[in-house]
Amino acid sequence: MKTKKQLLRVLFLEENKTTIDQVENVLNDSFHKFSAKTARTEKEFLKYVIRFNPDVIIAGYRLEKYSAGEAFDLLKAENYRIPFFLIADNLSEEVSRALIKSGVEDCLIISNLTTLPISILKILEKNKINLEKDEVENQLKYKEERLQTIFKKEDKTHDRQSEITKRRFDRPT
Repeated sequence: MKTKKQLLRVLFLEENKTTIDQVENVLNDSFHKFSAKTARTEKEFLKYVIRFNPDVIIAGYRLEKYSAGEAFDLLKAENYRIPFFLIADNLSEEVSRALIKSGVEDCLIISNLTTLPISILKILEKNKINLEKDEVENQLKYKEERLQTIFKKEDKTHDRQSEITKRRFDRPT
């Protein structure tokens, strides 16, 4: 899990510098170190997702050049598992619920970003646990496949031995 002392990589998808500054101030108060990049277009967004490898993405809800919805859909389509947070001046409960249901981690109002660091830490811990779970499941699957292979070889050997024994006893004397 990322701790407050580890470097957190944040990708902003936001056009408003004041909003970015507000979020950075909240993150500075909560994280010892973090590195941030800001994308304003689809091209920049893709470049930073691939090259910067962010731990989280924080996107403004209303953008002129590239929509947060399009960015989120692109991540899902390409099977990226980067936590995606939306920030907005205001957002209805209905819209927030729909976005979270679609897979967005959290929707936050810019005037109240105090829960953002806690949300980030929780989702990073959850993702770490899921990755460990996937790794254990893959190891179990591999071991099960190896055992199946061993059993199949053993069955073939047993079948051959049974056939040899049967031939011995079936011979006329």
